[in-house]
Order: sequence, then structure tokens, then C-alpha cells
Amino acid sequence: MDAITVREATRRDLSAIASLWIELALFHAKREKSFRLGPNAKAKFAKHQNESFGRENTRIAVTEHRGKIIGYCSMRIDAIPPMFDRTARVGQIVDMCVTARCRRHGVGRLLFGDARAWFRSQGIDRIEVVFAKANEISTAFWLGLGFKEFTEKRYLEI
Repeated sequence: MDAITVREATRRDLSAIASLWIELALFHAKREKSFRLGPNAKAKFAKHQNESFGRENTRIAVTEHRGKIIGYCSMRIDAIPPMFDRTARVGQIVDMCVTARCRRHGVGRLLFGDARAWFRSQGIDRIEVVFAKANEISTAFWLGLGFKEFTEKRYLEI
């Protein structure tokens, strides 16, 4: 792919970001019923993302190709409870999505590179990500970047 750019998202990008999130959610829902969408999911997601703008500890980046947003990464900085002997803050990749037709062209790596640079600029030296094990694409992506297992989350429906 030619000329893919990464930039910080603006509120004008919310509709495109929400559309990508819907694509991701539907992809996940085919693999795990816990990801089924509720009523007005796109509008609720956009509202939630809108609330992130302007917060010092959050950032949303987008990738563009030929003027169209093809991916996004939502990130934040969280505090680590003080009883642990580690850095007081950690970077969290909250969400990352690249539209299906643009995957395997380095777009996700560009977004991650941007996230890594932002975290470093904020004094962060550890990045964590949670991803759906049922999503074989994201599993391969994150492991391919060198992420290691840290914890494992399980659920039980009762």
C-alpha cells in the first residue's frame, strides 16, 4: 500500500473510528458470543470515545490511506497499585483495529509504533494489551510483536 499516514485522531474522526469498531466487534461476535452487540452500539461507542478526547492519560491514533481512515488505536496510561515493586504507571492498548481489506500491509505495525512512541514520550516503559484469544489474527499479531503472556483471564457464565 502506498502513503499510509498515522496521526492523532480528532472528534471529526469519531464516526469512521466507530465504523471500524463495529467491523471489529462483528468479527469477534462470530467467534465468541460475549461480543454480541447491544442496541445503538455504534453511537454508544462513539460517545465513549468522545469522552476520551482531552484526557491527559489517553490518546487515539488513526491511520489514513488516500484520505480514508483505515485503522485506529486507542491507548491510555494506568496507575499500577502501589504494593507492586514496578513502575508506577503502565501503557494500555485499549483497542486496535485495521479494516479487513488493509490487513497484512503493515498498518497495525504503524499504529503500534505510534503507540510505543507516545508511551515512551510519557515516561512509560511497559505496554500491556488484552485481546480475544478467539481472534486468531490479533493473537498472531501481538505475539509477533514480542508480547509475552502475563496473566490469563477466564470466565464462567452462571
